[in-house]
Amino acid sequence: MDSSTSSALGRSVDAPFDLRGDWNTLGKKENMEYLKTIFPGTQGVFQDSMFLYIFMSHPPEPRPRVFAGVPVIFVTDPDTVSPGLLPPRLAAPPGFGVVPQQGSIAKHLTYGESHGLDLDLQCAPLLEAVKIHFVKIETPVTEIIYFGAHLLIVLKSSKPDKSILPFRAGGVVCRYVLETEMNRPAYQSELRHIDPKKRQSKDDTEYARLRPGIRVSSDYLNSSSTYRSSTLGCHIRDKDDKDFVTVAYCTFNEPGQHVYHPHRNSGRDIGWLAGRVGRTDIGLLSLAPTEQFSNEAFLSDGYDENDRSPQIGGLAAARRYDVVTLDSPDTGVIYGQIMGVAQQEILANSGCGEQEWAYIYYMYIGENLEHEISDSVCGSVIRGEGGKVVGFFQYYVTDGMWAGWCVGTSAEELLDRGFS
Repeated sequence: MDSSTSSALGRSVDAPFDLRGDWNTLGKKENMEYLKTIFPGTQGVFQDSMFLYIFMSHPPEPRPRVFAGVPVIFVTDPDTVSPGLLPPRLAAPPGFGVVPQQGSIAKHLTYGESHGLDLDLQCAPLLEAVKIHFVKIETPVTEIIYFGAHLLIVLKSSKPDKSILPFRAGGVVCRYVLETEMNRPAYQSELRHIDPKKRQSKDDTEYARLRPGIRVSSDYLNSSSTYRSSTLGCHIRDKDDKDFVTVAYCTFNEPGQHVYHPHRNSGRDIGWLAGRVGRTDIGLLSLAPTEQFSNEAFLSDGYDENDRSPQIGGLAAARRYDVVTLDSPDTGVIYGQIMGVAQQEILANSGCGEQEWAYIYYMYIGENLEHEISDSVCGSVIRGEGGKVVGFFQYYVTDGMWAGWCVGTSAEELLDRGFS
């Protein structure tokens, strides 16, 4: 198969069947034969309800990322080029399970792989029911992630009482992982200090008209020559018809801080941080009267010209396995797929206070992309199919069980508060 077989949109290979709603479809003889025709040399296949693993010594280049609607991982290691010798991190969804005898919760809800792919119909009542149950059993959780075929529940305690954990919730199998095992970045990259002498952003252009994805920076920190840097999001309007542009809040730390483009030491003052969306990392930039902002993205391929000015879309605009794009002058266009949606605990800056939760997307974009996803692209918009903004980039994971994944705040947080 040559590179022309894969489309520009995420190097996706179509098939006469769709695995997104029914993995069992792959078991049909004619479908397996079709796969082996597309990928000659296939020695075996495996799926874990999220990914399709194809075992072969010499995958096509460039490697397709999507086949029949689901993400593909090619397994080429000579020691694991057989489904019977699958590496542990590929053998099952992350975390640990409990025995069926530990029962079910939220029995009034009936979810699961056959219920569909729409996240708005799936996740909200299920995640809420799980949160309520874990409060009742006095077992703190920091995150609940819905992956369709299973829930991954992140436990705060390093020594939880496993005997009280439910086996299912709403018909979905529960798996568990400790917060200490989540491999979250030690610090958010939008908090990283930028030394003007060492900065490595790929695009330092000062644009006359501001646009999504271009670089912005904080004021100098603590009377030093360092500052923080991230990227612009998109134009939004609140319920009182006030206009803002989204930014990564933690770059600027508190309302009233000035925002510069592209860098503090080589750019201009474009406005100030007017506020924050809840406790999320979505900040609200109020532009100076002299500034103009165009909501047109930099996308160079894959979308109709009419889709270049993104609209806000929340959970209703996102489905599991939807192809999404991260686009900025620093990264170019990077494609991935939405794999799950979560509610994540967000604490106040002091680390205490009333729990607040935010919707988070888990997306798979592929491993070894750390050179393409440069530091400080936090705040860039994540666009779903049809061009709508479904979220805002937070971080990309380079190692551990989440290698190749990126995490972003859902634009649902804006819609819930009356922004459009």
